[in-house]
Amino acid sequence: MKKITTTLLLALLCATSVLAAPRLKAGDRIVTLGDSITQAGGYQALMQKVLARFYPDLGIEIVNAGISGHKAPDMAARLQRDVIDKKPTIMTVSCGVNDVWHGFSIPHRGVNLETYTRLMTQMVQQLKANTSAAIYLLTPTVIHENLQGPENLKLEAYCQAVREIARQENVHLVDLNA
Repeated sequence: MKKITTTLLLALLCATSVLAAPRLKAGDRIVTLGDSITQAGGYQALMQKVLARFYPDLGIEIVNAGISGHKAPDMAARLQRDVIDKKPTIMTVSCGVNDVWHGFSIPHRGVNLETYTRLMTQMVQQLKANTSAAIYLLTPTVIHENLQGPENLKLEAYCQAVREIARQENVHLVDLNA
């Protein structure tokens, strides 16, 4: 989790995405959409500490819109209420771990790649149409510790989908799985 937190923070604050990072300005509101990795607040807490230390006069707010266990259909269903209505100026979308991981459970509760890609693309398009926020797509983080395990091998296609969506939709990419 510490590596994910550090990578995300550096990407957001030091422009390691595919596009130049936005300049932070007074009153920015960062909304973080995601699952338990987001909800746990690890990277938001670290971002808040860095912002408070280096940008104390900007009054940047971080809104945690992470809900444990959520997958692309769940996030798409609450995008308006939990993200767009919050009027973000910067936002992150972290989705995919549960879409894959829950596909290995009994009963199968995963989200297939086609549905995941369609919903992720729709969310980005909806965000672009309804906000002026800088959008950062995060590739899904690894599942378990075995990078060659079946979950992570399947996850790579979902990571590639996020990379392609970021490219096609011209939004930032934070490649946590690279």
